[in-house]
Amino acid sequence: MPQMSPMWWSPLFMTFIITLVVIIMMIYTFKIYILKDKKNYPKNKKYINWMW
Repeated sequence: MPQMSPMWWSPLFMTFIITLVVIIMMIYTFKIYILKDKKNYPKNKKYINWMW
C-alpha cells in the first residue's frame, strides 16, 4: 500500500499545482489588463474590486 500511494497522488498533485498556477496567472494578467485601461476605469472599478 505505501508503494502505491505516491503513484496516484503525485500526478494528481502535479495537475492541481499546474491548474492553480495557470489560474493565478490568468487572474494576474486580467488585473493588469484592467488597470492599464485608464479610460474605462469607472466602468471597470467593480471588476477590480471583485478581483482584488
